Amino acid sequence: MKTLHIFSILSLYPFVTFSQSIEGHYRYGVELEDRLVEITLEFPQKASEYYGVYDLIGDHCGVYYNGGRIDCEMDGSSIFLKMTSENTYIGKIKSAYGLEFSDLKIIYNPEKDQVNWEILMPRGQFYFPYDAVFVR
Repeated sequence: MKTLHIFSILSLYPFVTFSQSIEGHYRYGVELEDRLVEITLEFPQKASEYYGVYDLIGDHCGVYYNGGRIDCEMDGSSIFLKMTSENTYIGKIKSAYGLEFSDLKIIYNPEKDQVNWEILMPRGQFYFPYDAVFVR
């Protein structure tokens, strides 16, 4: 019985150690010459004002036209999301350039470890993509 228990633990070990989490730093536009957008996503901590309100928060920094337009949140969070189903989140992103909130949907693909991003209802002027794939 003890051997069976050890075998079970060892056989599950690769799945546990290589599972991915949506938390982290992602980039879009690395291959593009005139733009780069980076996002950081995390689960709110218990001490955070966002704990219990949002399932995922983050910030963004978009640099377009070789630095001619910059949309970066420097003083806190700009992405606020609620989970709607497994690996799918819907919420808002606040542009630091236009100071408007746009509706945002992201879907995390754990097999590719990437985030599929879509602005559902754009508002104001901003410098992040309408739809894109962000990679780590």
